[in-house]
Amino acid sequence: MSSEKIEDTIRNVRLTTSTATDERIMMAAEAAMTKPKEKQPARIDTSGQIRRIIMNSKWTKLATAATVIAAIMLGIHILTGRGTSVTIAQMREAMQGIDWMQIINEGEKKGDGQVETDWYSFVSKVHIGVGNGVVEYEDFNTGKRLWWDPDGSSIIEYPIAQAKEFASGASGPFEMIDKTFRIIQAENNSEIVKELGTYEGQKVEVWIISHDVKSGEGRTLTVYIDAYRKFPVAATYDHTRQDGTVLRESNIEFRYPETGPADIYEAGAPKSAQIKHAPNP
Repeated sequence: MSSEKIEDTIRNVRLTTSTATDERIMMAAEAAMTKPKEKQPARIDTSGQIRRIIMNSKWTKLATAATVIAAIMLGIHILTGRGTSVTIAQMREAMQGIDWMQIINEGEKKGDGQVETDWYSFVSKVHIGVGNGVVEYEDFNTGKRLWWDPDGSSIIEYPIAQAKEFASGASGPFEMIDKTFRIIQAENNSEIVKELGTYEGQKVEVWIISHDVKSGEGRTLTVYIDAYRKFPVAATYDHTRQDGTVLRESNIEFRYPETGPADIYEAGAPKSAQIKHAPNP
């Protein structure tokens, strides 16, 4: 049964219970979730969130056993989008085994036709950035950063600053995306709105976070998630100006290749370029 049908079924229940019964049902439901949670420690603890959703919602004051079971099945996003099904926990699980992630970013703010591409290998701790002819290859295991600028003739080697973290401290591709969501939500007290949609012909869930920048202006992050694989496949970041016009600051595509460039030459630097150490400051 789809989440929409389950929700409609529960809404039509005509049973009533006492406060004591409500509490016993909640305790039983949370106890039932304890063992699965111990076996799968990576899953998000949703019991407290489910309790708040159920006890604060007018129609779930019925608090029958069916209501509690439906809430657990639907997960933490029970009321955030009719017909949607992908949860944060499912996305985390689906992306656990991914090593390489490629991010292709094109936006009007960066100039006409300019594209920036980044590769991340979370096993090797390698970051590669390519944009406007410049190629950067960072190996956080060796602490070396290689830089090729088309205006020069050599590849310059620098040490990676000790304060710099690989992928901003993220341990995998899921953490990178989840961290972005959490930062925007926390800074702007905004919520994720979910709806069904399509992206390049495939069925996706569309997750949207909007926030005001200042009076009359705002920014909107939209992420398209493959409904089958539970992977983010694209995102946009739009700036709404005071006059109502929208500027597409970023148009992003996410890819998950088996591997990426093995060195700075495969990333685009010419094979004739020699690697030289940066001069001492």
